[in-house]
Amino acid sequence: MTATTTTTIPMEDTSVDMATPPTTPTTEKPHQCASCEKAFKRLNDLQDHENTHTGAKPHECPREGCNSAFANRSNLKKHVTAIHQKEKPYQCPYDNCKKRFKHRNSLREHENWHMGIRSRKCDSCSEDFFYSKCLYRHKRAKHLSKQ
Repeated sequence: MTATTTTTIPMEDTSVDMATPPTTPTTEKPHQCASCEKAFKRLNDLQDHENTHTGAKPHECPREGCNSAFANRSNLKKHVTAIHQKEKPYQCPYDNCKKRFKHRNSLREHENWHMGIRSRKCDSCSEDFFYSKCLYRHKRAKHLSKQ
């Protein structure tokens, strides 16, 4: 028969000081743009913003063969999602319609088509459209060529 030895490991004090309130998210924006009034919480957000003043586009699309570049990370992410990703997570809820969309707004426009709602109106001639892309093409063809 062998003897067993029990080792006791001291535990750290894990009590919570109830007198100290929990930290709250800060609204402080210490990083001020030198060119305008905007301020940012994070330095990298300020650096991205400053690119809008200088015209720099350091955020290049990682996709081989795509030469797109952007002033900030957010626009790069939107580009990759819209142009390069095949995923279409938004499915039309109407029976017998199998259409899927990358963006929720595109699904909403499509649903308006099902309901017969033309929510896009031309501010020059009051013609209305189901889709914003159709309104855009209309404006280019009918109103921009007359200037």
